Amino acid sequence: MERIFYKTDLRDPTTNYPIYVFDTSYLPSPDQINYNEFLPIMMNYLPTRPYVLVMFSCGLNKISWIWGIKFLQKFLLDNDEKDLQNLIKIYTIHDSWFIKSITSILYNFHSTKKNLQQLDKLLEAFTFENELMSLIPGKNRDRQTVVIHCKTLSQLSDYLDITALKISLNVYKHDIQISELKLSMRYEPVINSLVTLNINTHPVFHHHLYQIFKIVENHCSKVELIFYKPGNKLKSDILYQCIVRNQLIWINDWDLYSIATVFKRVIAELPFPVIDVTLISLPIKDDVTYTLKIFKNIVSNLKSNTETVNYDQFLFQLLDMFDKIIQNTHITKHTPTTLSKCMSYSLSHEIGSSNNSANVQIITRFFRNLLEFWPEIKKNFKIYDIDQTINGQLQNQPVIKLHDTSSYDLSHDITLDQESNEESEPVETTNILQNLTLNNTHGSQQLKSVDKKPSRKLSDVSNVQIQFPPQKYKFTNTVSRKSSVSFTPKTTATPTPITTPVKKPVIRGRKVSELARLFEERSEGIEILRGMS
Repeated sequence: MERIFYKTDLRDPTTNYPIYVFDTSYLPSPDQINYNEFLPIMMNYLPTRPYVLVMFSCGLNKISWIWGIKFLQKFLLDNDEKDLQNLIKIYTIHDSWFIKSITSILYNFHSTKKNLQQLDKLLEAFTFENELMSLIPGKNRDRQTVVIHCKTLSQLSDYLDITALKISLNVYKHDIQISELKLSMRYEPVINSLVTLNINTHPVFHHHLYQIFKIVENHCSKVELIFYKPGNKLKSDILYQCIVRNQLIWINDWDLYSIATVFKRVIAELPFPVIDVTLISLPIKDDVTYTLKIFKNIVSNLKSNTETVNYDQFLFQLLDMFDKIIQNTHITKHTPTTLSKCMSYSLSHEIGSSNNSANVQIITRFFRNLLEFWPEIKKNFKIYDIDQTINGQLQNQPVIKLHDTSSYDLSHDITLDQESNEESEPVETTNILQNLTLNNTHGSQQLKSVDKKPSRKLSDVSNVQIQFPPQKYKFTNTVSRKSSVSFTPKTTATPTPITTPVKKPVIRGRKVSELARLFEERSEGIEILRGMS
C-alpha cells in the first residue's frame, strides 16, 4: 500500500497543506483482487486532516470506471472524518479516467435536467477548471476541492517542484510516450563540468554516485556479465536524468543491469578520466613491476590536482569491486580481459574509433594487467571502503548532511534479472494486498456445466456459435469450362485434388459481449448516483 497511496515531504505552495500521492500504476487488476474488499481498506489510508492529492492516472486503464463511482459513493456517504471536505486540491496527471467519467455523467444529467438535486453534494464538492464550471449552479460552498488537470509531468512542474516527489518508473515510462520532460523550474545539473568527488563541496553528486556504487558492489558477484550486458535503454535514460536533476526516486523500480549501465555512464561523464592514457609509458610490459610503477604515477597525478580529489580512492574501490567479480568468475563469467574491454572507455574517456584505436588498445591492455596484479598491487596503498567514503571519513571537515534521506530507500530487493522489453512490466501486488481476499473464483465461475440452464444475464453470450461470414467468401471455378484439362496416362501418379482455401472462423459475439458489459456498468453507475442523495 506504500506504493499506491503515500505521504510526501512536500507541501502545496499555495495552500501549504501536505501532499499525498495516489499512484494508480500500482493498483492491482480486478482479475487478481476483489475490489469490493479493497476499496474499504484503501479508504482507511485517507487522511483525517486537510491535504492535497497528486494522482497519477496512467494505471487506471486496466480498471473499470465503475469502481471510481463506487469509491466516490464511499467517499461521500460512508465517511464522517475522511470525507471530501479534507481534500483541498487534486492534481490529476495523464488524463484521469475518474474525472473524465464524473464529468461525462454530470453532462448527461444536466442535459436531461433530472435528479440534479441528488448531485448537489457532488457538484458542491468539486471545482473543475474547464467548461464544466458554467454548468455548476451557484451555491454557497464552505470549501471546494479544486481539480487541476495536467497532461504531462512537465505541466505538473508548473505548479509543484516534482523533484521532491517520489515518482515511480511506471509513471515516467508513460509520460515519456507523450512528450519530453522539461521542468518549468531552473536547476543546476548534478553532473557538470565542475563537479568533484568532495563530499562537502558537491554532496548531492557524491550521494547519488556512491549510493549506486554501493548497490552495484553488493550484487555484482551474483549475476552474469555485469557491465557487459547493457540495461534497458529507456530505464537507463530515465534513471540518469533523475540523477542529473536530483530527483527523489524509488531505486527498486530499476533492475541491476540498468543501474550498472547508469553507473558506467556517470563515470564516463566525470570531468576528468580516472585513468589518463597519456601517463602510460610505452612499451607496455606485462609484469607487476612495470604495472605498479605506472599505477603509482597515475595515483600521484590524481592526488596532485584539486579537480581530481578523491579520484584515487574511487579507483581503488572500483578495482576492489572488479576483483570481487573476477574471483566469482564461475557466476559472473568475467575475466580481466572481458572487464578491461567493457570498462576501458568509462575509466579513460577514450572513444573507440579507427582514429583512436592505439589509445584504446593501450588502456585495455594496461587495465587488464592491473586487474590481474591487483591483489599484489593493493598492498602498497591505504584504501577506504565505500561505507567509510559515504560517511565522509576521507575529509577532515564535518560532513554536510543532505536535506533528504541519507541513503536510497531499499525497502524491496533489487531486481537482478535483465529486462529487455520496453513495455511496462506487471506489478507485484502480493505484499501490498496481504489482507485482501483474491478473487480466485473468477475463473471457475466461467466453467459452467453444459447440462445446467445458462444464466439470462445480458452479458452471457455462451450460446454464441462460430459462424463464417458468407459475404467474405470468393467463389472461383477450380476447372475451366473449356476443354483444357489434360488427360494423363494411368501409370502416372494421381494429381492432388484442388481444394478451396479454408477461411479462418470469425467468432461473433465478442463485440456484443463488450457492449453488454459496458451497458451494465453504465446502468450500475447511474443507479449508484441516483442513490447518492
